[in-house]
Amino acid sequence: MWKNMGLTGKIIVAMILGIVLGLFINYSGLNAEGSFVNTYITNGFLAIIGKLFVNSLKMLVVPLVLISLICGVCGIGDIRLLGRIGTKTFMIYMMTTALAMYLHQIEPTL
Repeated sequence: MWKNMGLTGKIIVAMILGIVLGLFINYSGLNAEGSFVNTYITNGFLAIIGKLFVNSLKMLVVPLVLISLICGVCGIGDIRLLGRIGTKTFMIYMMTTALAMYLHQIEPTL
């Protein structure tokens, strides 16, 4: 049965199993403050995996958007068709990307 199931079905089954396991751990009291599950699994292993996943997504998004924009501009063929609007769009994109990367590095003072 598992071999005949498509990727979408496997993802849905894994999501349902993850929800059931999470609800079980949460409501059974295994995740109490200072317990093994809370200390080593929730705030240890899963926290590290979660941070790696989010940082990987952040690392992927900026180059993906930039390459998409460059490919779109190059796909026009004649650069004169792009004109001033394309130049302004590209410059605004570059400025907002640089600003977002700069603001991401600043630690909040609160």
